[in-house]
Amino acid sequence: MTDERSKLSSILPERTPRATRAPDVPPHHAATGVGLAMLLSLLAALFPAAAAPISAQSLVETPDQPAPPAAFREAERADTRSPDGRPGAGYWQNRADYVIEATLDPVAGRVTGRETITYLNNAPDSLDRLVLHLDQNVFAPSARRNRRAPVTGGMDLGTVLLNGAEVEAHPVGRGYQEALTLLELLLPEPLEPGATASLELSWSFTVPPAPTFRTGNLDFDVFAVAQWYPRMAVYDDVYGWDETPYLGDGEFYLEYGDFDVALTLPSGWLVGATGVLQNESEVLGDAVLDGLTRARSHAGETVQVVTPELQGPGAATRAPEGSPVTWRFTAENVRDFAFSTSANYLWDVRVSAAGVENYAFYRPQVAETWAEAARYVDVTIATLSEWILPYPWSRATTTEGPVGGMEYPMMVFISGGRSPRSLAGVTIHEMAHQWFPMIVGSMEAKHAFMDEGFVSYFDEEVAARLWGDEEPRWGENQGYLRVAGTEAEVPILRHTDLVSPYGARGLAAYTKPAVMLGALREVVGRDAFAAAFQDYASEWAFRHPQPWDFFRTVERHAGRDLDWFWGPAFASTATLDVGVLAVEHQGGSSVVVLERSGGLILPTPVRITRSDGSIEEHSVSADRWRAEGRRVRLIIAGRVEGVALDPDGRFPDVESSNDVWGSEVGGGPQGLQGPLHDADLHRPPASHRPAPTQPHKGPQALRMHPHTPSSTPAIPTSSLRLDRFDPV
Repeated sequence: MTDERSKLSSILPERTPRATRAPDVPPHHAATGVGLAMLLSLLAALFPAAAAPISAQSLVETPDQPAPPAAFREAERADTRSPDGRPGAGYWQNRADYVIEATLDPVAGRVTGRETITYLNNAPDSLDRLVLHLDQNVFAPSARRNRRAPVTGGMDLGTVLLNGAEVEAHPVGRGYQEALTLLELLLPEPLEPGATASLELSWSFTVPPAPTFRTGNLDFDVFAVAQWYPRMAVYDDVYGWDETPYLGDGEFYLEYGDFDVALTLPSGWLVGATGVLQNESEVLGDAVLDGLTRARSHAGETVQVVTPELQGPGAATRAPEGSPVTWRFTAENVRDFAFSTSANYLWDVRVSAAGVENYAFYRPQVAETWAEAARYVDVTIATLSEWILPYPWSRATTTEGPVGGMEYPMMVFISGGRSPRSLAGVTIHEMAHQWFPMIVGSMEAKHAFMDEGFVSYFDEEVAARLWGDEEPRWGENQGYLRVAGTEAEVPILRHTDLVSPYGARGLAAYTKPAVMLGALREVVGRDAFAAAFQDYASEWAFRHPQPWDFFRTVERHAGRDLDWFWGPAFASTATLDVGVLAVEHQGGSSVVVLERSGGLILPTPVRITRSDGSIEEHSVSADRWRAEGRRVRLIIAGRVEGVALDPDGRFPDVESSNDVWGSEVGGGPQGLQGPLHDADLHRPPASHRPAPTQPHKGPQALRMHPHTPSSTPAIPTSSLRLDRFDPV
């Protein structure tokens, strides 16, 4: 653990002294929003106990302006949040450390465990209760959920001890009560600021059979085990206790801490997990240890340390058949722990130039493709360490199994049977989550775009570097344009559990945010955008940001207010449509009239082709559109024969048929020709005219990395690739 701590120390946030809450600010526990009783009533109405997903899109309306909520303003007054997007001088954060001992019985498919949680209250508030997540209860018969799921019985909770004293379950009064996937423990005495509480819990559950989401048992051959132990909920400076239940769609919000985890399995079963294996010499066979030594002395090479010949008891693991083996992992400053195990795993190791050990665990039937998995991890970590923030841990693991794609600290789950490009794409996407939300710990269920959208922005650029492609194979723009402005689109800022079914979540969490971030980059400038992203990641590493912290960080680097962008792009379903309305030739010059409809305002690149064949590039800035309204006139010297709007496809224009005028740019005349008349310039905006009969072509794909040029259009893809979304 010492090596990990020294590596983390350069980017860990300093421990900030507790701030005293301003006297005019009410305590957070009085303003957390929804208590457990109210929450249960609401969920019973919204999500009946059924396996089929349901839609809740129409239940909550999001305001068109992304003003911070009252709780965020309260945090500003308490000086834990700042107007420039950085953590405030009084920022604080609680902490949860875990010691876990668990056994997996692969014959029964059942996990039995016990844990000790040491919870530190860094808040300026006295806490009269603690809240924990029991996520395995999403598989209980009575669970409220918005995904199809097998029923396993959920988590069987055993003894609960608070500071060494047993706590009993009670529906009211002191003790604890389970409510769906939450556990509320009422304290006999308040947990004062700066104090710690010790919780000891025992529990067991059946690993749900595949197919399911985020965790699963694949034919008793591979177990991907996640959301598997009672976990502390977050008590933060904005909302107090986060009491969001786990319904299936929404992901996680967790405190950071250190983990010491002992996993016992039969000999011959290999384990890939969060953290660093502490007892290699006790667990692994001699030949495997030799392979690890060889890999560690040959950086940049992939070494198979468990080959088909080394599988099984007495070879892959030191103990003979029939003997249990306990694997002990430690991880520092992570927010969760997961593991995957199989008796049929092969194990590849590739050590990076920076010393990160990249592991790939997979079965022989997928070896042809998965032999490159460790390299994909290596390239992803090296690239994003350069672009965003250095990877802070010494291990990174990818495991093959029943889960299509899902991220956890220092490791990811990915399904087998993929093509090389598919495996690379999912590996890149899931490993990019090590930055968002594993390092930058946002509220995933409430603000999914802060991890899925950010990762979707970067992952195709990493893929282009991996494959040596000149351009990334972007599909995000096309996926967004197919549904932009329709009932299937929902605002990015809407809570994830209120954008079911899954297709809407894919758009709101992944596709649309990536497109809007690419557009934002062009608005504020690539250097400013890159600096803002790096600054945001650095300032909020191992902390809990809100969307308004990100928005303000971008505005600080851009040197301007951007509410006019955040509102339409993130808080509404406004769209962009700019077209060529008319071209008039007046003596030795031409007047090009552009018309904008829709509520989203972005710059408009304009390529002019003159009659002499010369080409001239212009741009109508967002500020000019805001100042002049729906129509802009461009005075061009010479006779204009062709006009093309956004020819390189930088922006998500929903209607491409009006983006060109004149035969020289292809497609024939699209706007008006000849003299302009008042009736032409005062006809209804495009949003009120009949839609064209030709299908949307959509602009070519955006180049998303802030340091890359966009002079050459990217290779478009034909479909939105749902296969890379996390919980497949």
